[in-house]
Amino acid sequence: MERQHRSPVEQISPEDWENTPASVKRLVDVLLSSSTAAGQESHLIQFLDATPIGIAVHDATGQLTYINQAGQTILSIDRAYQVSTDQLSEVFQVYRQGTQKLYPAESLPSTLALAGQVVGVDDLELHRRGQVIPLEVWASPIFDAQGEVTHTIATFQDISARRQLETERKRYEQEQLQREQSLNRVFQSIRNSLDLNTIFTTATEETAQLLKPLNCFVVQYLPEQGIWQHVAEFNHEPGSASTIGLEIPDADNPFAAQLKQLQTVRVEDTSQVDDKINRELARDTPGAWLLIPLVIEGQLWGSFTVTAVQRPFTWNHNQVQLAQAVAAQLEVAIHQANLYQQLQMELAERCQAEAALRESESRFQNIAANIPGIIYGYRFCADGSDQFTYISSGFCEVYGFEPDEALQDSSIIWQMTHPDDLERLKQSVIESYQTLQRWRCQYRVMTPAGQLKWLEGVSRPTRQPNGDVIWDGLIIDISDRKQVEVALQESEARYRLLAENMNDLVCLHDLEGHYLYVSPSCETLLGYRQDEMLGQVPFNFFHPDDQGRIYQEAFIPALSGEPRPITYRMRQKSGNYIWFETLTKPIFGQTGQIVQLQTTSRDVTERIQVQEQLKYDALHDALTGLPNRLLLMERLELAIHRAQRLPGYHFAVLFLDLDRFKIINDSLGHLAGDQLLTAVAEKLCSTLRDIDLVARLGGDEFVILLEEVKDIQEIIKFVDEIFAGLQIPILIAGCEVYITASIGIVFSDDKPAQASHLLRNADIAMYRAKAKGKDRYEIFNMEMHAQALNRLHLENDLRRAVERQELILHYQPILALDTGHIVGFETLVRWKHPIQGLKFPADFIAMAEETGLITHIDIWAISMACHQLAKWQAAFPGTKMKVSVNLSAHDLRRSNLLEDIDNVLAQANIDGCCLCLEITESMLIEDIESTIKLLNQLKERGVQILIDDFGTGYSSLSYLHRLPVDSLKVDRSFVNQIQVDNRNAKIVETIASLSVSLGLDAIAEGIETPKQLKRLQKLGYKFGQGYLFSQPLTHKEVEILLGSQYCYNLR
Repeated sequence: MERQHRSPVEQISPEDWENTPASVKRLVDVLLSSSTAAGQESHLIQFLDATPIGIAVHDATGQLTYINQAGQTILSIDRAYQVSTDQLSEVFQVYRQGTQKLYPAESLPSTLALAGQVVGVDDLELHRRGQVIPLEVWASPIFDAQGEVTHTIATFQDISARRQLETERKRYEQEQLQREQSLNRVFQSIRNSLDLNTIFTTATEETAQLLKPLNCFVVQYLPEQGIWQHVAEFNHEPGSASTIGLEIPDADNPFAAQLKQLQTVRVEDTSQVDDKINRELARDTPGAWLLIPLVIEGQLWGSFTVTAVQRPFTWNHNQVQLAQAVAAQLEVAIHQANLYQQLQMELAERCQAEAALRESESRFQNIAANIPGIIYGYRFCADGSDQFTYISSGFCEVYGFEPDEALQDSSIIWQMTHPDDLERLKQSVIESYQTLQRWRCQYRVMTPAGQLKWLEGVSRPTRQPNGDVIWDGLIIDISDRKQVEVALQESEARYRLLAENMNDLVCLHDLEGHYLYVSPSCETLLGYRQDEMLGQVPFNFFHPDDQGRIYQEAFIPALSGEPRPITYRMRQKSGNYIWFETLTKPIFGQTGQIVQLQTTSRDVTERIQVQEQLKYDALHDALTGLPNRLLLMERLELAIHRAQRLPGYHFAVLFLDLDRFKIINDSLGHLAGDQLLTAVAEKLCSTLRDIDLVARLGGDEFVILLEEVKDIQEIIKFVDEIFAGLQIPILIAGCEVYITASIGIVFSDDKPAQASHLLRNADIAMYRAKAKGKDRYEIFNMEMHAQALNRLHLENDLRRAVERQELILHYQPILALDTGHIVGFETLVRWKHPIQGLKFPADFIAMAEETGLITHIDIWAISMACHQLAKWQAAFPGTKMKVSVNLSAHDLRRSNLLEDIDNVLAQANIDGCCLCLEITESMLIEDIESTIKLLNQLKERGVQILIDDFGTGYSSLSYLHRLPVDSLKVDRSFVNQIQVDNRNAKIVETIASLSVSLGLDAIAEGIETPKQLKRLQKLGYKFGQGYLFSQPLTHKEVEILLGSQYCYNLR
């Protein structure tokens, strides 16, 4: 059978294509071979066109003779395209990768192949139509039989995908490297610390940064408390509240149950959590949770928790793996930290070294290298020889040379021991060897560098079966401590010298209080010798009332490390007590425990006495010694609280104000007034019980607090006793003074008000008593409060009335009783209240006097009346008239009254004789000399003075003739009763006679009937006013009256 011939294409195995361009070159060799049949050539060309890589053939001159389909696509040309190798870079815009320069033609693989080289490059970039295509190019020469290059074959392919994969691979490798480096830093940071807080902080912060934006937490499981507690956190959320200390219940918590099964808990959406505990927790930390159990020595310690804010959130493998790796390192770190803490406790107690040394050798080596001092093992043999079995690396820092030398020859240690301590050191070792008691010794060594050090060694011996004894222990450098001890001894010596020469009392006590040391000043301050106090407890000398307080305020704070000074009384040997201010401080021993107490005491008796006096003065009235308002308010508050607690308890508040005290004070002088107040205070105190309280608020106001009263009748009985006591005259400056009082009473009900309200209500009731005639009492009721509020509102309205010009003037004519003609007008103020309507002086003048507004009202009335008079004079030139205006006592005390009147007269352009000022009798007796001087100055200006309501006040004939007055006006109360009351008629007649005797005009007001007019005319009254003639008129009504030439018919 004839053998079939395989084509050259079929002779190339699939593996050969993996080694292009060698395989391609072989195909091209076949293609270019002259022996290749036409059918085979066509078959080869089809095959090359089907290849996925570009194939180009150049002849020996560099001209392109063939390019397959893939090459045409890559270069965007057709098969007929002609280009030589030296034109490739420029024609196809071939650049070297990462540069903006064309690839040199002489460096192109096809050019180098013409020179007989096989070249492969992957740094070409083809710039076509705005795209950059990276190319891998291989070029090989094709030789003829003589070894001459006849053609070159170049293969090239777009390696964009490979370049992208390579970039991704490098980026991935770089990220992995960075992640591993970061993770290694986290692990290293965790392993480098033995402090749990540092470990937790490092783990959460570093891991959170690796997993950003995820948050990390460390949660500790506390089974004895039945909770899981947050102990560390790192939260990327700005302003988020800290969860440190957050407690999560363990019971009925399915996630806790999973963790206790050592299972990792993944929660991708907390909104899907259905148990109560974790649903509550998810409200504060919503999102997704990853909980990895932390296991220490087979026991669940807690969890390393990672959270995501968004939800749902899928935990990928890398995140879980990284968190688990951190958790594993945390387990090691927590375990190591716990071991370190245990070792610290063992070293502090100096008796746990043996147990620590039995730990695993590797762990022990790791820990021993990081603690100060030397951990060692020492063997003393039965034959008297010895050797060190182990010495930690701290040996070099203490002794100054490497431990290997001491391990080889233990005698070096003995040789370095100070000669004075060597025998004692050896003896202590032998004694421990014989008794197997713990070895402990302090000794000195001299290092090779000539440095003297104090060392302290401690260990516990263990006898071996062969009779040897092994000590495992610790040696530390205590040179600094020894220096402190020496300094302390020197300080104590200086302290003792200071204590023995200072005035303060300095003492040392044991923890039960016994005196261990007392400075010599005890004899000066207390009268005791030192030996009389040593061994005793200070409580024997404390005042009984202070003993319990001293223990609580001085000894307990000192024992707890928070000393503070305290004052108390100390008994002297004479039996007297003095005040001490004492500061108690703890004295600590070498172990840090309090071993003694030191007290420093100073005599502050004078200071306490001054403070007590200041405290007394702050709570009492300086004049009478009675409690003041501050103490009164304290007692009132106590009474209110007592009434709230005890249903049957009642009390009362009495507000007492002396009647006419100002008159007595002004007439007899302030010294006499003070004596009167003191005498009244004594009377009040003598009347009341010990449980009651009398306070002076100021001036002539007193407040009495009656406690434990049954009802209002009992209170009235007390008030009657007060009135009875005040009826007895008081001798002041050789004169008997009678005084009365007005009292307001408030009785506590079931729900007493505030102290200030009680005082206010009693004050209101007192003013009601004064308004009803004084020398009486009134019991407060809510109607009084309402009236007081109304009065307050009215006062506020009155202040605004002056500003808003709500005040108006009415004028009542004054007639000559012999002719019936008008000779003047009395000015009367009215208030047009915007709500309550027209108000008369009785409704607001008293209030204006109390508030001081009266001075503004009076000067306004004078000004308005004078200007109105000027208008009337201009309108009725033939009429001679005056206006009368009332003055108050406040006006007489004003320094600028004369100036104001001068300004009014000047502005109104009227003579002073046209103005008459009316004053009352009671105003005259207040500072009579100053009043006479002021009235004379008014008279110099032509102003007339009239005494109003004459006969109702306290004027005295002894000075009435000295007053520069022009007229006396009889009060309307006498005129009204002139026909029915003979006594009133006599008074009216007497006033008429008196006015004639003094050369004064007599004016009668309140004339309402013709009979009253006739009687007054017979008594000689020249002027009068009243409703018989005219009621008060407005200024327009006066103008009408004057225009009618009014004249009253006296027939």
